[in-house]
Amino acid sequence: MTKKLKLRMWLLVKCKRLLIGDKWLTRAWAFCATWMDWGNAPLNQLIVKALTVCEEAAAAAFTLPRSSFSTIMEKEKLIQYLQSMLPMSDEKAAQIASYYHLKTFAKNDYLTQEGKICRQSFFVEEGFFRSYVTDVDGNDVTIDFYGKNGFANDFLSFFKQIPATENIQALTECTTWAITYEDLQICFHTIPEFREFGRLLLVTNYGRLRARMLGMIQLTAEQRYVNLIQSQPTIFQNAPLKMIATYLGITDTSLSRIRKDLSKK
Repeated sequence: MTKKLKLRMWLLVKCKRLLIGDKWLTRAWAFCATWMDWGNAPLNQLIVKALTVCEEAAAAAFTLPRSSFSTIMEKEKLIQYLQSMLPMSDEKAAQIASYYHLKTFAKNDYLTQEGKICRQSFFVEEGFFRSYVTDVDGNDVTIDFYGKNGFANDFLSFFKQIPATENIQALTECTTWAITYEDLQICFHTIPEFREFGRLLLVTNYGRLRARMLGMIQLTAEQRYVNLIQSQPTIFQNAPLKMIATYLGITDTSLSRIRKDLSKK
């Protein structure tokens, strides 16, 4: 395949992935149709021109400044997540995404800490966090893990704006999109789709919490381990076994024994 055809295909795929709408797609296709007139220009200049045309067309379709649209282009995974949770128009998803800003974390950085108010809610695009508390004997006990394509925060601290009761720490380098409490309130009161999205998110998290609570009571340690490795295998790729053991409510010695016993079956 020639470089010209590759770029034409790349541009059309980009249009489809961003789900911007027919108006932009039509403009993008029109640009591709004139490709042959540009045949001798350096490839990198053509790519820049292609992006410029698409940005301008999409910005016109959205009635957004081009700078705003450039930011939305970066939030593709967030927009896809919003639409996967609740069907909504591309324009509405982009409007919601415009309230989020980029925030990165180095390994071992804290997203929030016990005693401090959680001021932002974070959509995890890349990376892995764990949430933990300290028991009466001074031991760290993991209470949750947060991977990509999900939200991470101390929900009670964030929604009630009270001091957090847990610590959330990055186990890897992480890329997130954050929304402040104030901007979240604006979205709740002005965007019906965001209210429904928030309701679904809270129900989903409540379901996870209840299933975990019942599992600690009704399942054996081995059953909890098997369920975890089947439902959330990325935990085992990002967290040390000692942290996983405390999450399962067992010692790391017991976890090693369970893993050894299962390997013989």
